[in-house]
Amino acid sequence: YPISVIAPECDILDDGDGAYIDGEFTAQVLEKTVLDPETGYPVDNGLVSVTVISESGLLSDALSTACFVLGIERGSKLAAEYGCRAVFITQDKKIYLSGVSRDVIEITDNSYTFAEQ
Repeated sequence: YPISVIAPECDILDDGDGAYIDGEFTAQVLEKTVLDPETGYPVDNGLVSVTVISESGLLSDALSTACFVLGIERGSKLAAEYGCRAVFITQDKKIYLSGVSRDVIEITDNSYTFAEQ
């Protein structure tokens, strides 16, 4: 697993490309299953993973998919509109944070780096 997101106790994480295990979310790159509603084909926007942190599992689930489709810039804005935080991981192994401190991210694969924002 390339990164772990150490979750605050009161928050819920969701991501279609990972697993929530014992207080840590570990993202893994899997075959894309998120479809672009305009084309019907898998989304191809350079993202491999989006994690949304929220107090609602339902909201996290819905927003992680929507943010994945929208991409980093519009997805970050959408997450913020709902008072949520997000982590975006790109195909070139850059990690983009939206409302998330680097302090809660543990990079376990040195080929991944934080993007300059």
